[in-house]
Amino acid sequence: MNVKKIIVLFVALFALMMVSTLPTYASDTWIPFNTHTTEGGYEDVVETTSAKSSVWVGVTSIYKIDRITGSKSLAGPEYLLVNLCNTATNKCTSVKSLDFYHAEFTNLEPGKYYVDILDDEVSYFTGDMYSFSHTP
Repeated sequence: MNVKKIIVLFVALFALMMVSTLPTYASDTWIPFNTHTTEGGYEDVVETTSAKSSVWVGVTSIYKIDRITGSKSLAGPEYLLVNLCNTATNKCTSVKSLDFYHAEFTNLEPGKYYVDILDDEVSYFTGDMYSFSHTP
């Protein structure tokens, strides 16, 4: 075998390995979120398995909406929180901050989880989010 064939084979095997480790997305694309949901509302559902026991949640395009005036302004993630609740057991994870536009949950039991974006402000927030399970 010449060197060129070996390189092509190596690249093909590497590409195959990378594709097999891609995350399973709960949503195919960014989906909208709104923290002005009723209690028990959620933004997404993500499924974990024994092999993919971690969940990553990210947010972008965040706006703060004043509840009184309705005015909208660009905002950062510092007021946003996220937690996951198992759809079968109703057990929820601890609440995590989205300070750096994402949060990760690890060592989750296999199952489906509701993804809930929360805030602790008088105003509420809108934006886009996505979540996926992955191998730790």
